[in-house]
Amino acid sequence: MSKTVEIKLNGNTYAMPASYKVAKEIGQRVGDPLKMAIEAERGEIPWTFESVVDIVHIGAKAAGCSLDRDDVGDALMDAGIPAALEAAANLIGQIVAGGPAKPIKGGSGKKS
Repeated sequence: MSKTVEIKLNGNTYAMPASYKVAKEIGQRVGDPLKMAIEAERGEIPWTFESVVDIVHIGAKAAGCSLDRDDVGDALMDAGIPAALEAAANLIGQIVAGGPAKPIKGGSGKKS
């Protein structure tokens, strides 16, 4: 069973699965999740707001959300861009690393 990341959209909470199907669709619509995680680890911000909307829309749709992409975008604007970015980063983190305790954040890329 896939690990999940919760997102609240328009008062409803969805458990976005970190599944192969979600990763594949993100890869097709946004970009390779592994490359995104590597860029984030290097301290780069790998997404635009449109990318964040796509990532959350894909994950929420897989969790049973029936909102269309524009409605997800509006819900994310209402929730605030930092919360939207955190949800997208957590989903990518779950997909790539098996579920880090914290969102992916920038760093030097060096292990300590």
